[in-house]
Amino acid sequence: MPRSNGSRRRSLIALASFAATLLLSQNSLSAPRAVPLAKGEPAPFAGQLIDTETAITLGTKAADCGSRTATEVTRAVRLVQVDVDLCQRHREIDHEASLATIDAVELRLDAASAWYRSPVFVASVSVVLTLGAVLVARYAVVEPSWK
Repeated sequence: MPRSNGSRRRSLIALASFAATLLLSQNSLSAPRAVPLAKGEPAPFAGQLIDTETAITLGTKAADCGSRTATEVTRAVRLVQVDVDLCQRHREIDHEASLATIDAVELRLDAASAWYRSPVFVASVSVVLTLGAVLVARYAVVEPSWK
């Protein structure tokens, strides 16, 4: 059997009063109570008194709290993922820059140490060593000085 409009409104008011008591209560350890009051009727206990429209607004906010929380959590997860992706991209860029620096240093070292690979150097050393060997052999065989 469907609920009547008045019953639904009272349920919303009770839910809103409960939510308002939770949100506005100074002592959050006490059990919240909601009692519908008519205008001019004395309150049965001390606490927060809100009008019907505010109670409905608070009840609606409390009813939407779960979906809003899920939306905010999803948004926060996406923002964190964007931050993680950005940090990862920064690390990749730093790694690529480091590799480029290493390649540049290796090229400079190769250029600096390539002097001994030059054909001019190799030919010069070969000629000097050959002449040195010939001269040593000549003096050792032809004119030995130790005799």
